[in-house]
Parts: sequence; structure tokens; C-alpha cells
Amino acid sequence: GDSGIYVNMFIGSSIKVERPSGPDIEMIQETDYPWSGKIAITVNPAETGDFSVFIRIPDRKTSELYMPQPEVKGYRSLKVNGESVSPAVRRGYAEIRRQWKAGDRIEIELPMQIQKITAIDRVAATRERAAFRFGPLIYNVETIDQKNIDQPAGSDPLTAEFRKDLLEGVMTIRGKWADGSPLLAIP
Repeated sequence: GDSGIYVNMFIGSSIKVERPSGPDIEMIQETDYPWSGKIAITVNPAETGDFSVFIRIPDRKTSELYMPQPEVKGYRSLKVNGESVSPAVRRGYAEIRRQWKAGDRIEIELPMQIQKITAIDRVAATRERAAFRFGPLIYNVETIDQKNIDQPAGSDPLTAEFRKDLLEGVMTIRGKWADGSPLLAIP
């Protein structure tokens, strides 16, 4: 945009943005999102300049029909060159306006918690059913991993576990079913 650059997706990458209203900017992202909420962005403008970097701050609530527990939103921490900053979040973006120079580094940590998502009672098709989410991903259970998936999840806490041996490396959700057997959910 005319006032700055927007970061909408979090993926390890390098991009050079040609700006008609200011200097070109190289942006380098380092992250293993969506497995971790830690994201580092190096801002390299072709010349020092005053502009904004707008960082998308996900709000995981999708609608009034579905209730995630626990509620997850905002960010855990946000730093520029190691110093904490607390920009306002407007329309889903944290705006960091400053005099940027090559090598400036933004570090943000988004909350990553397992959420259990249930529908309100008016949604008859999903009554007494739940979905799991970790970060931006919805998880499912499959009979290949456990035979009886037509039962409620148990009351024990769910845990996130990274499995290098599964799907070329993936975060899984582990817990127990109501009958005490192991529960495994994958994205």
C-alpha cells in the first residue's frame, strides 16, 4: 500500500517488493509456522525511510455459530530489534510505523494452543460433535490411527506433539478417548 507493506501470511520466504511510492523493500521471513507461533521478519529497504509494516494478527473466532475453547487471539509478544512494542491492532493488523533501515528485525510470537470447537445447539448437524484446531489448522481423526472414533474425547488434557515420522513432519494432537484408548488427530 501507499503507507507501507502488509504481511498477510507467515511462511519462510524472501521477497523483494517494488514500491511506486517509496524505496523497494526486501522482506525475509524465518518461521516454522503453523507448527510454532514464532516468526522473525527482517526488513531491508533499499534506502532508510519512514513507512509502516502491517502484520496480520489472526483472530481465530470464525462465527457466532462455533465456539472455540479456549479463546485464542492477539499475539504473545512483538519486538523490533529486540525491544518490545505494543502497537494497536486495527482491522486485523498491528501497524509498526518507524524509520526503517536495512537489517531491522521484527519478532512476533502468535499464541498456539489446542482448541476444541463446538457448534451452538441450533446447528443440528454437528450437535454433540467437536473439532480440534491448533493455530490456523483444523485437525481430524481417522480410523487408520484408532478404530473407534465414534465416541467422545476424554476429559484428560490434549497435547501438541511434533512427529517427524508422519507426513514429512507434522504437529499432532494427542489425548485419550472417553474409553481411555489413545486419541491421535492430524491436520
